[in-house]
Amino acid sequence: MKGRKQQNTSESPLLTSKGRSPLAIAMLHQKLDLVRFFVAEAGVSLFSEKDMNSNMALANFTTLLKMLPETFFVGKLVEPTAVPHSATRMSLEGESSTSFARRPSM
Repeated sequence: MKGRKQQNTSESPLLTSKGRSPLAIAMLHQKLDLVRFFVAEAGVSLFSEKDMNSNMALANFTTLLKMLPETFFVGKLVEPTAVPHSATRMSLEGESSTSFARRPSM
């Protein structure tokens, strides 16, 4: 094709014409089965998504937590995910101590 560079390396991410990755689209629509596949099976990092924002990540995390049974983590040891240094630079100025409301038991 004239005037268009072709990239045939396995390292090049698959993107739509608008520059979105399959993981970003799955996150946008909260398709958690696909998000789990891309992250857990295919090894795609959420931290590498260029259009990822904290609201999108938190919306998916909230949906996931609501789907889990109450006893899901009982007896399981889960290895924490390392947070990249750039993601830890949050300003806490002006914030007071946080209190957490307990969810009423059913």
